[in-house]
Amino acid sequence: MYDGVFAFIFRLVVKKNYHRRGIGSLLLKEAEKRLYQRGTPRVSLWIRETELPELQSFYEKRGYICVEGKHQCMYKELKV
Repeated sequence: MYDGVFAFIFRLVVKKNYHRRGIGSLLLKEAEKRLYQRGTPRVSLWIRETELPELQSFYEKRGYICVEGKHQCMYKELKV
């Protein structure tokens, strides 16, 4: 998502039986390329706490920096 100011990757998912084949890296690289072409200098993402050990390493290997405490994610369960 890019709103003209901030770029944000909400979720990048590859099915487990397709892990370790470079698919996630290719998807991420393509998303970064498209955002860069639109003029955004930076992209952010959040990682679920339960997925942190595996995914933090994945993103750090691709140049992402962990910024603890900078933002707080909030959500609301919607009920009719």
